[in-house]
Amino acid sequence: MQYKKIEVQSYREIMDQYHIGSLLAKVLAYYQWDDCKISDFLCVKKGYDSNTHQVAINIKERIEKAKIKHEKVFVFGDYDTDGICATTMMVKLLKELGIEVGFYIPNRLEEGYGLNVERTKQAIEKGYQLIITVDNGVKAYDALLEAKNCGVDVIVVDHHTLEDEVDCLYLWHPSMIDVSCQYLCGAGCVLQLVKLFGVNIEPYLALAAVATIGDMMVLEGENRWIVQQGLRVINEGKHMAFRSLIKNAPINEEDISFTIVPKLNAIGRLADRANANQLVHFLLCEQIEQVERMALQIQALNDERKKMTVEHEEWVDEKSLLDSFMIVKDERFHPGIVGLLANRLCKTYQKPVMVLSEKEDCYVGSVRSIDSLNLMEYLPNIADKFVAFGGHKQAAGITFKKEALNEISTYLQSISYEKVEEVENCLMVDEVDLQWSNIQELFAYGPFGQGVQLPCLWYKATQITNYRYMKKETYLKWQFPTIEATWFSTTNTYQDFVNEADLVFIGKLGKNVYRGMVNYVLQVQHVIK
Repeated sequence: MQYKKIEVQSYREIMDQYHIGSLLAKVLAYYQWDDCKISDFLCVKKGYDSNTHQVAINIKERIEKAKIKHEKVFVFGDYDTDGICATTMMVKLLKELGIEVGFYIPNRLEEGYGLNVERTKQAIEKGYQLIITVDNGVKAYDALLEAKNCGVDVIVVDHHTLEDEVDCLYLWHPSMIDVSCQYLCGAGCVLQLVKLFGVNIEPYLALAAVATIGDMMVLEGENRWIVQQGLRVINEGKHMAFRSLIKNAPINEEDISFTIVPKLNAIGRLADRANANQLVHFLLCEQIEQVERMALQIQALNDERKKMTVEHEEWVDEKSLLDSFMIVKDERFHPGIVGLLANRLCKTYQKPVMVLSEKEDCYVGSVRSIDSLNLMEYLPNIADKFVAFGGHKQAAGITFKKEALNEISTYLQSISYEKVEEVENCLMVDEVDLQWSNIQELFAYGPFGQGVQLPCLWYKATQITNYRYMKKETYLKWQFPTIEATWFSTTNTYQDFVNEADLVFIGKLGKNVYRGMVNYVLQVQHVIK
């Protein structure tokens, strides 16, 4: 990793114009935003008003019609955090409205993604007269046709890329809502409909916030408001299930990303050991003893997922690591873990990688790529070799017959790409910038995340007040006049730095809360002597 020092020049103008501290001003200057975007960032939003959109009004009327006519409504979701939260939100809304509702989240390993013909037929046979898909549906062409032929209305609530016309009663998609809503996830789309019905929106905000972070959506516009408000609701203890999954308080967007989301996703990944539909019951439950019991079960499954990921990495054939396009397979690989393993290997070795599990006469796998190699420029060229294929420039899912492996492997090894060393831009800061009041102001304008990342900092320490080891020398800690810094997982020791002057610390700011006390820390990635 290379680190590039960035010194911003316009921050003083931003300080004066918006009456903010130097650290926040430097971060905004680093983003290179115009005045309009800076104003949007600093201004507290109230959220988009769905009552102004005719399609939203039409959907509301169709749902109200279902209530009046005592129709049964079927909600079809997805097995990741976004799909689970979106399903929970729609089911909760319909129950609050007094509508008889059923729901289903498909088995990731056996059924795959999206509404299918078989489940559509089953829903219709059971008497459901309205189907609502959430976080899926825009590509369910056969299932939508089946419903239409049977005279059953379908409302598709989805945020995935539109490729063809969606043949349904109503489509609710970010592209048709408002520019402030362009980055909504599936649950975010559901939230815009919930706003129309006059119910208490707070539980829905919590669910939509977790889904937005879990689906790594850009935190701009409506998403920023959703996550801000959702975090408030969770920290006020108004969503029992989420509070049971993480004990420290208050929690922030990183806590959700690294603690809550992996636990929810683990259920879908290990669909042979758990049922993602139970997560909807968990997220709807308001009985504390039952919630706590289910939370322990979710934690145990996530611990198993972590253990399996480590085991899978140990099973990797070292010979495959030498290939320019790594192809890793093992009959022991679990299909729900291959994506995690592919991501790990890609980051570790900075190479494109395909990880394959086995299913009968096929290989089922995940592909991950580095920044300089766009998978969508190459994989479509051999699409005729795949039984199933989909993805984007950095990641893809594939299924192909085992006999096609050699041909696919030969093609992938022929791909040439430039292996570029990673460069991270680092914002230059000083002691004044890192004063408590400046850091506190910066974090007050959170959340930070996808599209609005806190920059890596370049800090030349002029005064170090203390060094010390922590936890049997597994990490180092420095104390500066205004802040402390910690360096985890380093092989360096105290002696490497004790006699050095003018050390440069490169890292990102973090916020720790212990027993109600807030502490800001520079999380070190590298130290330059």
